Amino acid sequence: MHNGDSWIFINNIAAIDLYNLNKEKYENIINSIIKADERLIKMIGTLPERSNAYELKPVGALHQLWSISTYMELLNNIK
Repeated sequence: MHNGDSWIFINNIAAIDLYNLNKEKYENIINSIIKADERLIKMIGTLPERSNAYELKPVGALHQLWSISTYMELLNNIK
């Protein structure tokens, strides 16, 4: 059942926390998470539940509200 190694909503929450902790120090990680989200959105039009971190291949539920909502929260917090 849980065959993806990257949970999108957890990555987004981590990026929010890293931004709040030290946005300059963790800028590269935060930007990598945002870019991965954007690539998935361009690929399938939404954010899935999970993805393969190396191939950025969506797995699990392809339309996951918690992934989308934490992505929106991330963008709201950094802009």
